[in-house]
Amino acid sequence: MAARFDASRAATLGQTSGDGTPIMLTIPTDDPWVPLRILGLGLDDDQRVDADVFVLTDEKPRLLAGGPGLTIDRSEPASASLLRDLRSDVGMEWVPDEMWLTYLQLGADAGDLDYDLAVTAEPGRLPAISDVGVEASHARPVTGGGGAGIALWPAVLAVVAGALVLLLRRSPKAVPA
Repeated sequence: MAARFDASRAATLGQTSGDGTPIMLTIPTDDPWVPLRILGLGLDDDQRVDADVFVLTDEKPRLLAGGPGLTIDRSEPASASLLRDLRSDVGMEWVPDEMWLTYLQLGADAGDLDYDLAVTAEPGRLPAISDVGVEASHARPVTGGGGAGIALWPAVLAVVAGALVLLLRRSPKAVPA
């Protein structure tokens, strides 16, 4: 992958230093790799890097990273409207009717961003540690996020309420004196 910076075009668009233009990158591979470390290039170690990462895979992926700051915000089947919108773009007719959408948020200091994101959507297989770019001892699965699951607080509230009802029914009633 290569990108060319055109200062005169950036000025025409009203962009200044630090502004960016989103780039859609299509990697037709079984095991995509997301180069996160490039987001911190040229920054001081204590400068904050905040980014949104969207990953579309055939199945729910397993994710492996090598440092702090990367969390899953949503992990769910991609909506039909999203996939339809993607298919309407030039060269994107290949997008199937069903895919898995994973939305990750990155928030880390540039000095801590010395890793990448490895992805696999093949059941029973872990992403390659070599794609993360760190020693095996630093690699960690990226987990969490909601979106596809059921919110936990209603279930917890129902269990607590049920337990209270049972306790109140079983407790001996006070006999008036």
